[in-house]
Amino acid sequence: MKILSQEERRRKQLDLEHLYQQKILAASRPEERKILYKEAYDALYDFSVQFSMDQDNASHFKVSKKMYRRFLSGKEGVDFGCGDGTTT
Repeated sequence: MKILSQEERRRKQLDLEHLYQQKILAASRPEERKILYKEAYDALYDFSVQFSMDQDNASHFKVSKKMYRRFLSGKEGVDFGCGDGTTT
């Protein structure tokens, strides 16, 4: 398992989410978007396992919202959550 600082992990996660956001927004067909969503979830899950991401989503959001504010302010995004409604 690679060891990265919390800020490095979160920046890499944001970069990965942004990559898939761009791919999904560029996809014109629903079938293509469905495939890309699965790829995105798989990639983000693999990332979280590889880099041992925190499991406490609420505290993750509190810590990361300040750090990401400058990247996300005034922009749209795709939220890749786990589906149980507890993620950011």
